[in-house]
Amino acid sequence: MAANDFRIFISWSGPLAKNVASALHGWLPEMFDNIDPWFSESDIPAGETWFGEIQKRLDTSDYGIIVVTTENVEKPWLNFEAGSLSKRLGEDRARVTPILANFDQLTQLTGHPLAQYNAVLLNEAGIGRLCESIALSAGRNLTSVRSRYSRLWGELESKIAGAKAVAGQQPPPPEVSEPQQLQALTESVRALELAIARFTRGTPALRDKLLKSVSNRVQAIVGTEFDSYVLSHDDELTLIRLDFAAHEPAPEEIDEIIDIYSAQFGTPVSLYTFSWDGQREHKRR
Repeated sequence: MAANDFRIFISWSGPLAKNVASALHGWLPEMFDNIDPWFSESDIPAGETWFGEIQKRLDTSDYGIIVVTTENVEKPWLNFEAGSLSKRLGEDRARVTPILANFDQLTQLTGHPLAQYNAVLLNEAGIGRLCESIALSAGRNLTSVRSRYSRLWGELESKIAGAKAVAGQQPPPPEVSEPQQLQALTESVRALELAIARFTRGTPALRDKLLKSVSNRVQAIVGTEFDSYVLSHDDELTLIRLDFAAHEPAPEEIDEIIDIYSAQFGTPVSLYTFSWDGQREHKRR
């Protein structure tokens, strides 16, 4: 391990999760150069205090993988390690990925604390998403990673099949009601909107298109032309100013307009100024 290697912490609990973690531990260095994956079973030297070593690794990791099974999904240890990783990574949830090892669908994690992270299924598409996420976090070339993945997935697939066979029968995945599935879908769409918004507003050309799109939607609401200004936006809040020619926006129009800006820019509008026909209204939400 070199000092500048990208460190990945692999969390597990139970036989199946341990086998999957072991397979990932051996396979990830083939997928990525200069990477240091770690999981507790193989990497704690004999005689070391296990908790101290785990905490040290948690405190120095750049990315976290949580291997979730139907057997360990309710184990508090997974939530502890996920929370420690999230805290270490500055609440950057994109750097913590739960892998659902024997679940049928992502919605089966609905309502669980780990559902706040971008989980993937343990299949070709899911592990592909994991590798792309690691590549983005580590600053690696996506095209190169995808090419290498297409060559190496079969090797990991065989190891996963062996891990599941050795672990034996596992509890069935939890049943998810239709309202829970709808809630999970809504949360996923919202998370995607936030990710797109944060990416878009940092790219000048895309940001201009975003403002144009927002302006068109607002104009459709109020039925008149106006000038809009995004005074400030960051990961915490957005400040806006809208100048109408003569139209006084109704309260419900104001609420709808603010909802549009909040959704498109990925953060709540905390302060706005609307002006029309010499009148002006300021409000903090």
